[in-house]
Amino acid sequence: MRSSHSDESLQGDTFDVRKPTLQSKQLPLVVSELMDRTQSENSNLESTAANRKISTQIKEAAPRLSPLELLDQEIHTDKLEILMLRVTQLQTDNQKLTDVQRKNDQETSEVVSYLQQEIHKRDMKVAHLSEKLAISKLKTATEVTALKQSKDFSLAKAEEYHKTQREKWDQELIELRKDVQQLEPFRDLKNSMHAEINQLQELLKQEHASSEKALVDTERHHLEEKAKLQREYERKFELVKQQAREDARNGLDADTRKIISDNRRMNTELQFQLQITEELHKDKQERDEQAKELALERQISRDKEQEYASQAGKQQRVIRQLQKQVQEVQVQLSQSLQVFEHYQHTQQKKVSKATDEKAIDVEGLRQLIFLKNKELRQLRHLSQAVLNQRTLVEKFLLESIELVRQELIRERKQEIEAKHSSAQRALRMYNAKMEAAEIGEIGRIRFPHLSPRALIADTEMDKSKLDTAVNDIQKQCDVDLRQLSWEERERILRALFAKINGYQTASLSPTANLKPQQVNQDIVYFATEPVNQSDTLVLTQSPVHELSREAKAATVSGTATRGSAQRLRMTLLGLPNTSDPMYKSQ
Repeated sequence: MRSSHSDESLQGDTFDVRKPTLQSKQLPLVVSELMDRTQSENSNLESTAANRKISTQIKEAAPRLSPLELLDQEIHTDKLEILMLRVTQLQTDNQKLTDVQRKNDQETSEVVSYLQQEIHKRDMKVAHLSEKLAISKLKTATEVTALKQSKDFSLAKAEEYHKTQREKWDQELIELRKDVQQLEPFRDLKNSMHAEINQLQELLKQEHASSEKALVDTERHHLEEKAKLQREYERKFELVKQQAREDARNGLDADTRKIISDNRRMNTELQFQLQITEELHKDKQERDEQAKELALERQISRDKEQEYASQAGKQQRVIRQLQKQVQEVQVQLSQSLQVFEHYQHTQQKKVSKATDEKAIDVEGLRQLIFLKNKELRQLRHLSQAVLNQRTLVEKFLLESIELVRQELIRERKQEIEAKHSSAQRALRMYNAKMEAAEIGEIGRIRFPHLSPRALIADTEMDKSKLDTAVNDIQKQCDVDLRQLSWEERERILRALFAKINGYQTASLSPTANLKPQQVNQDIVYFATEPVNQSDTLVLTQSPVHELSREAKAATVSGTATRGSAQRLRMTLLGLPNTSDPMYKSQ
């Protein structure tokens, strides 16, 4: 029933290895975990059962031991010591494998906790996005309200500003008109001032001409007086010189008196000339001051005229500038009204556009939340599928290991029974030869050839104790998975991978002539390897109960060539090559 159940399970659940799921990545860990669990359960029972069996056999066979049997007993004791050392070593290995199993369990719990954390993070992210969406909606509504209020406030402020500006400009225009009206008497005053200025200029010109003429006459008179005085002085000097010569001729005393009298007279004349010159200089200074005053008055009148002209020009320019400003203000007012209308229109467009964009963002966030929820649902579904698949794989692996254990127990029983039967036959033959022993020609007694010590030890067991030995063997035949050969382990893994991937299998006849290494290198493939469309390998797995220790060649089938075998060769723990095109198509 177990073999049929395993065959049905091999053809039952199917898993696609081309999907790089969490199960395919952790499959070697699961296999090692389950194998170590079974080994840890049976490792402690192995040593105790072996010791109990050997001790009972020794006690039962002790009363009738021969020397050869004692030698065999010593050999068996040595073997027992070696086996005990092996048991201790296996116990240490079991402890290591237990640690590995604990580590694998920890990694599995970490994976589950990681998935739970990811789901929690996704939930938190969805909640955060929902809050962000609500905040964005509220913010958009507040922004629209604030924008409308600011628009109304700016419109009222602009209208008030334009109203005040218009009133101000109207007041300035009224004042300018008043100023223009006040400029009319100023124009009349200006004309009268121009007439007076012309008269004063004519009078100033006449006085200037008369002053210049009087100055010229005065200078001429002074020059004439000076020339006359010079001539008279020269004449008197000549007379004085002549008189001096004459006095010098007449006598010095008379001359001296004459010189003194002349000096006195000339001193008085010189003082008179100096007084006249000083008066003339004073007159000249007065004339110069009068000329300066007249020139200053003329300059003042010219400056006044220019000032009046500049004031009139300035007033004309101010009037024209104010008129121009009034026109510019009117144009600016019309332009500002147009700009404000355009600004109002653009603001309305911006508000509508922003509202549309916010609506699009809200819709996008809703779609994102929907996609995230869908992704979370898919993640939960995949996690549950992975856990279910792992449960099925563990169940199948345990069933397969138990089936292998039963088959190994049966094979060992058959081997032991065959060994006992052959030992009994050899014992009968040995007894017959011993009975037929006779003295030889030389005088010696010929004995038959001795059998191996193990055979002699086996022949000592009689029929009464055969059932007890078989029962002890059945108790001892608990299979230790660590004692399995690599061919048996390979077959177990083949069955496991075939169960995982659900491939249909077919078997070939065993190739006894090939070495296992050559078979593994050339045509051994696993269901986890990438398969091309042109080079398809169909794997087979015989029932586990039909596999025996004598089967040295792997059970495989396929149509792949040596080139495709080299391309697709992998180890037992190999995973799919994800760069293959068939995985991309998935």
